[in-house]
Amino acid sequence: MLAPTRLLPVQYRAKLNAIDRRRRHALYDLPEFWEAVALLIPAATSHALKCTDRRPGISLDLTSHHLLCPCILEKLKPRLQKATRIDVAFSGECSGVSKPSRLLGQWLGSLPDSDLRHLEHRYALSNQPDWSAMLFCEHRGLQTQVAVNPQTVLWGVALRRLNLAVERPDRAIPADELVVLLSRCPSLEELALQMVLGPSRGTPAVALPVSLSHLRYFLLCGKLEEWQFLRPKLAIPETASVHADLILPRVDIFLYSIDRFIEEATVNCLRGPGFPSCRVVVLHYQTKTPTDTPPDDDAPELVTLTFAATEEEARAEKNPEQVSQRWTFTIRFPGNILKARYPPRPGEERMSVDTVRSHELLVSSICRAIEKSPDVDLKTTEVLIIKAGGRLRHMVDLYHLSPSFPNLKVLVLYGVINRHSYALHNTTRELRDGSWRSMEQVRLPDYEDLEWCMDWFEGGQEGREVHFTTSCTSDDGMCIVNLRLVLVDRYHRCIHRFVAL
Repeated sequence: MLAPTRLLPVQYRAKLNAIDRRRRHALYDLPEFWEAVALLIPAATSHALKCTDRRPGISLDLTSHHLLCPCILEKLKPRLQKATRIDVAFSGECSGVSKPSRLLGQWLGSLPDSDLRHLEHRYALSNQPDWSAMLFCEHRGLQTQVAVNPQTVLWGVALRRLNLAVERPDRAIPADELVVLLSRCPSLEELALQMVLGPSRGTPAVALPVSLSHLRYFLLCGKLEEWQFLRPKLAIPETASVHADLILPRVDIFLYSIDRFIEEATVNCLRGPGFPSCRVVVLHYQTKTPTDTPPDDDAPELVTLTFAATEEEARAEKNPEQVSQRWTFTIRFPGNILKARYPPRPGEERMSVDTVRSHELLVSSICRAIEKSPDVDLKTTEVLIIKAGGRLRHMVDLYHLSPSFPNLKVLVLYGVINRHSYALHNTTRELRDGSWRSMEQVRLPDYEDLEWCMDWFEGGQEGREVHFTTSCTSDDGMCIVNLRLVLVDRYHRCIHRFVAL
């Protein structure tokens, strides 16, 4: 027999359920066996739920990692009262149950004092638009809610995490209704709104600004006007991490006026109490498809800049699980997902937004434009971290950024795995030419080549040294390079410390 204190993964519970009846009933007597009921196999779901009736006093974890037929809802209803966690996904294309999202929300709303603490509900939309009004229901014990394309949103004084996302305009939440919803969730610690806000229908009928005194993480992905509407209506602590994720207007891409939009956006998004130091900046440049070559003229998917006082805080970026004070600013280019949520306006259908004239000029113009915010001072930036790998790419040249970061001391280049990297070649050339006059150290955390070759450093600024290291933060594997001479024996190993004199 199994020890009563031993917890089993879900897949083992399913296998044990297939043994003979006597041992199966013995398993049913173990509370640990009912710690979770996974709705993984639709054919077995009905039987599994019937088995839960044998132990009515045990709380349930109803989880599905697959798209379920809405007919399963009828089987869930009798067990909702004792469910502590519900994590389900339904398809709007299945017949039999109309609007499963609204139905589940209505049932949970009728149980405001149930044991439910964690709710994740995701709905694959049907092809037919659904402009029905959003349903808001109170639940006093709910602490976490994650919803994609919801028709019902629960609120309550105990809610600490709220993450909402929609994929089409017909499921957006009117902005004024969202403000009222947030006013009823005073305990929120994490708030992420991804393409959620719809046009406001009036002035929110609550006292403004809405106080969210416990909030430590705030993310809003959408249009600039959505940020301009919502952000002034929220009072959040200065210690919170703030993340503005904005959609570039098609007309600004078409007219090459991105810098105009960035200037307006940064004045709204990168200012105010709590904006951190710009000592450390992380550049996150993401292409639409994976590539190991320098970016071509295809428009990127997004560009993100993270601002923080320390490297540890900056590396957290948008991760809500990391408690640190950092702000991020993201610009997203139109793509298939964004096109479904934000369709082109009349006259924009024929605008070409798939290419950019220069990736380097794009990023440098973003850096110049964000300095229009009175709280942004890139002259104080000492560490610049450029991420790479997969869809995260380096620029072909970095010297376009040097006017924006005149006092940069440390450059961290991810994705450089050997001496043939175009990013490493161009960086060393720029160091030799004097583009980065204050540079003291270049870090290559992903470097794997055992041969450390720096023979392209001929000439340059006499007497100035730059430290190259394969470590992320320390001096392990450091090479001290004097820019005056041909630098080093190409066969020296980078795992040893040496000085090229």
